[in-house]
Amino acid sequence: MKENFGSINNFQKPKVENYDNEKLTENEETFKSYVEDLNLSSEDFEGAILDVGSGDGGFAKIAKKHYEDSNIHSLEPTDSIKGTPTGTRGASENLPFGDSKFDLVISHCAFPNVFIDGDKEKIEEQVRKSFDEFIRVTKDEGEIRLSNVLQGEIYENQRVITEVVNKALQDLKLEYDVEIEKIDMNKDSYEYDNENNPKRLLAKNFLIKIRKK
Repeated sequence: MKENFGSINNFQKPKVENYDNEKLTENEETFKSYVEDLNLSSEDFEGAILDVGSGDGGFAKIAKKHYEDSNIHSLEPTDSIKGTPTGTRGASENLPFGDSKFDLVISHCAFPNVFIDGDKEKIEEQVRKSFDEFIRVTKDEGEIRLSNVLQGEIYENQRVITEVVNKALQDLKLEYDVEIEKIDMNKDSYEYDNENNPKRLLAKNFLIKIRKK
């Protein structure tokens, strides 16, 4: 597995145009965060995208304003997805889509963090099934991008999810024809003192890219 622990800011800046940094609506803020955290370019919006853990589908809605021909499917396990034109209720462990359907599968601040409070055996099952499903629905030469993946050693639940995800990524590399990058996003989580100064590092945030050959 290729690991790059440089800053995400060292990579080419996203080429997404037409959003203003001032007076953004909530969905526009969400769109901007997606673009920056997932290192999205204009070219990415030319293919079919699956947004896993999409909430109410705000990313897809705003993307249509900037890229009229964008084809984004929103997946969310809760009722918040109801009423979204291209939204589907479902879980990452059992994606309701056919094989090789998407050019890009993304998850922003959702997978695998949503599983953090389960027991280790359950987390292992959920994470591994989800990775297998992501790869199944991704086209050859397509990519999976997971942003804001928390990894830390301070708390037990952090240690468990970190261990499970890293082991799953190693297994994917052995079992599938994929390339994996793990990129430090420079958005670390800290414990703060009474004067609001960083006291100790709690977790690091990573962007994980999995490219299917």
